[in-house]
Amino acid sequence: MKVVNQTLGTLLWVIVKRNLKAWDLLLLHTEFSYNRAPSNTTNESSFKVFYNQNPISPLDLLSIHQGKMHPEASKRVKEIQELHKRVQG
Repeated sequence: MKVVNQTLGTLLWVIVKRNLKAWDLLLLHTEFSYNRAPSNTTNESSFKVFYNQNPISPLDLLSIHQGKMHPEASKRVKEIQELHKRVQG
């Protein structure tokens, strides 16, 4: 449990440090991304362990809507993708 708390603390520190004014908007995305990332111990995500599957995220549906998105939606998708990369990487 100590390792999980350290990991979450570091993760939140990194995300909040870069986005002091918008940390509350990123918290849910950070939690979702963390729970969807595979564990080094089990090679499974928390979602997979508890629900036997990973939820489909809006990012999984991008190929369906490629080129049909409003520019603001496209911008938001890129922001979320970047956040997920930082959280998982």
